Amino acid sequence: MLFTLLVRRSISLSALAINEGVTVKKAIMVILSVIVLMMFFGVEDRPVLDSNYCEMVEMHIQSQGENGWPDYKGNYSEACQ
Repeated sequence: MLFTLLVRRSISLSALAINEGVTVKKAIMVILSVIVLMMFFGVEDRPVLDSNYCEMVEMHIQSQGENGWPDYKGNYSEACQ
């Protein structure tokens, strides 16, 4: 739903930009930028990323630093317990 809303909004903004004399290249760059930002801040991927972070930090703790990731976010005790 968020994706559809943002795509519709970016298409309407790009159409507006073309009507006002902005080049097609700039309109395409706006659309691509919106798509990249939507991919970067994807809401659906957040739980998967958090789960992976918790698993890797747990592995780091259990292996005494041999494997996994250290708690680089500093929130393992709150986010993963």
